[in-house]
Amino acid sequence: MAQRAVIETKEAPMFDANVAARVAEHVASFMVQPFSVADALALIEKQCGRYTRGAHKGHLRGWAAVSRVVEGGWKKDGPGEGNGHVEYPGRVTGVVIADRFSGKQYLAVGGSR
Repeated sequence: MAQRAVIETKEAPMFDANVAARVAEHVASFMVQPFSVADALALIEKQCGRYTRGAHKGHLRGWAAVSRVVEGGWKKDGPGEGNGHVEYPGRVTGVVIADRFSGKQYLAVGGSR
């Protein structure tokens, strides 16, 4: 039996400037080049918007869920034998920015492959 890949998803608030910058780097890596981090931040701001009142007024809205491979191995894509691919540790597989309260999804890049 083959070793399966372990994929972990972590969530972080987009109102934190450090989190927003790191998420923008991941989003830029998924886009067609040349797509800079500044372009990614502009895209995130356009899709998500900013808080207009409250404690986080003026900061980016939503929570980012970043999925990355913790332990490399085989990732099955569908039914059948040999239907899959190898995942390497440290690879970011997807980024989803959504609102936790309403469930609205603002931006999603990446995915299973």
